[in-house]
Amino acid sequence: KHQILSRFFKHQTNDFLTMAAILCQSISNLCSATCSGCGQVCKLPCTLCSSICRPMCEGIKKLCSSHFCIYASVALGLNLPPIIFGLNSIAYGGCKGSQWLIVNIIFCIAHIVAAFYLAMQSKSWSDTMNTLCYDPWIAAYILFGIGSFVWLCTGMSWAMSGAIQNGNCPDNIGSLTYNSIYFGYAFFGFGMSALLISMMISACMGKKDSSHDKDGASNGTYFAFPAASNKV
Repeated sequence: KHQILSRFFKHQTNDFLTMAAILCQSISNLCSATCSGCGQVCKLPCTLCSSICRPMCEGIKKLCSSHFCIYASVALGLNLPPIIFGLNSIAYGGCKGSQWLIVNIIFCIAHIVAAFYLAMQSKSWSDTMNTLCYDPWIAAYILFGIGSFVWLCTGMSWAMSGAIQNGNCPDNIGSLTYNSIYFGYAFFGFGMSALLISMMISACMGKKDSSHDKDGASNGTYFAFPAASNKV
């Protein structure tokens, strides 16, 4: 009887230990999964921030090192205020001046996008010439730029005739329109100057790089002959 009881208690003890081990393992797995899930959730904002900030930083770095950095800066500085003016009048859709400003927002955004696109594409003088002469997006932008100048002239005509205030217009629609027109003409003046300066910089840097390449090739040829003569 004593042996039977001993075996019974031993069997019960083993079952208890086995169940306790299974329970502890389950709790451990649950805690591990919870901690891993919390870690992934906590890491998610940092991952999203890194995925957004890293391309932006690389793009800014590439833009600042571009030959057309000046042109892109001028385009951004002179087209951003008209966008703000247009957004301030967007609630007055029945006003003719507001309608002109809203259309002008599209042209201003196109100027900024084209300037940044040119800056990103132009890594050398040959890239600059290929982009300006053969890129279909730049060709479309040139036509868009002509339409932007015509739209500026139309806005000036409406402003001088007083038609810009037709409809349900705010009190400052005249100043918003005139300021946008002034910034637009300033962009065509200073922007074209900045574009020419950027092209000159690209051309000079391209010639400098090509001269360095030629010097390197000539120097390599000069040192190659003595080495060959020594072997002979």
